Amino acid sequence: MPATEPARKRRDMRIWWRSAHRWLAYVFGAFFVVQGLSGSLLVLSDPLDDWLNPELTVPAARRVPLVDMADALERQHPGAAGIGVTQIDDAGRLTTGFWPTPDPLIPSERRYWLARLHPGTGEALVVTPYGAWSLDRRDLIGLLYALHTSLTLGAVGKLLQIVTAACLLVLLAAGAITAVNRWRAVRGKAAAAIVDTAPARWHRRIGSVAALALAILLASGLALQFETVLDPAFGYRSQPAASGQRLSLRQAWTVAHRRYGDAETRLIMAPFTKGGVFRVDMVPRSGPQRGEKVEVFVDAYSGRVMKERRASEREGVQQALGVLEALHGGKALGVSGQALALLTGLLPMLLLTTGLVMRRRRGK
Repeated sequence: MPATEPARKRRDMRIWWRSAHRWLAYVFGAFFVVQGLSGSLLVLSDPLDDWLNPELTVPAARRVPLVDMADALERQHPGAAGIGVTQIDDAGRLTTGFWPTPDPLIPSERRYWLARLHPGTGEALVVTPYGAWSLDRRDLIGLLYALHTSLTLGAVGKLLQIVTAACLLVLLAAGAITAVNRWRAVRGKAAAAIVDTAPARWHRRIGSVAALALAILLASGLALQFETVLDPAFGYRSQPAASGQRLSLRQAWTVAHRRYGDAETRLIMAPFTKGGVFRVDMVPRSGPQRGEKVEVFVDAYSGRVMKERRASEREGVQQALGVLEALHGGKALGVSGQALALLTGLLPMLLLTTGLVMRRRRGK
């Protein structure tokens, strides 16, 4: 083999990695920016929603119990799979009812409808399909979440987000390899002999600082997209009764409430599939579990408690998913971690902008 052959192969690989980095950015850049910006705003969802909807901040003593809201929702959609009510935030302001219908693009998948519920009256203020483009200020957080997880395209969008997240991981790897190749190429050269521009320097600096944080956010977000597959709780099965009569949301809640009578209810949800189980999330106000969320899984027919799960007791895949969720939102590091997640969400826009300007300068 000629002596120049290894050098030619190395040069070709450098060109390939640089081209992969550039073209992945061209093709998926807009998706990355939308994911990043929506994720940054979601970190601020609590204060943002409080500012937009101050009338929904209701003292705890005046809030309608979550189980009463679940009753009202179930009367409108009796027997629906996956129907439920959840209080998302600690203040009780983000209270949402949800139920599924077949996805219009992929009928085998589900499209969820969301109802923003007034915590003081239980009234459905806004009802929209998940991810719909609503101009109502009370829908903003839901829209941001839909943009971040499915680009508001339902099941198709979720698949697209999985693909784009995987491609962005490849883009980050290609960028890191390209930066290392450039460093090797210019090492030992005089400064006057190195062609460089201000946008290119900023692009490398931002990329070198951001690569690890973006990789963690992307890898954790990608894993959370498969939560229903990875979390064993979604595989719990009920034993069908001879009557075939499923419990109501209130009956499932009553089973959990007997165990934690003074707890605040955060979620009441019917089985996603036939033969699945109810899930009731509660936060006890006293006792050894005080302040810690307890997930109670109830047989859909017998009312038997099949499993109780606490964050501190999770093991294996369950623990890994909990860690990934905390990492993705920055909560694992407290306020500083949330601030880091907020800033990291802005990086795709900065990297795409500096990369495009760098390319334009180089073209001149």
